[in-house]
Amino acid sequence: IEAEPEAAEMETPASMPDDRQLLLDARQVAALIVIGRTMWLSLSSAGKTPNPVRLGRLVRWRREEIERWIAAGCPSRSTWVLMRKK
Repeated sequence: IEAEPEAAEMETPASMPDDRQLLLDARQVAALIVIGRTMWLSLSSAGKTPNPVRLGRLVRWRREEIERWIAAGCPSRSTWVLMRKK
């Protein structure tokens, strides 16, 4: 009989971002802030999230920037850009 894996050994769902990842896709950002992927994309399209990074056809967000944006209270993109310049 195999023992249950310890919590630290359990795999995280594929949608949850790894703490070492620098760039996150929409699914991973949504999981990080506990909303749906479609809602995240809608917020981004409406200018309510930090600007994404585009790598060819890929769209990603910087993990560090998302974490700072959350800590700042999730301001609109225009406010966030002004806050970052200070």
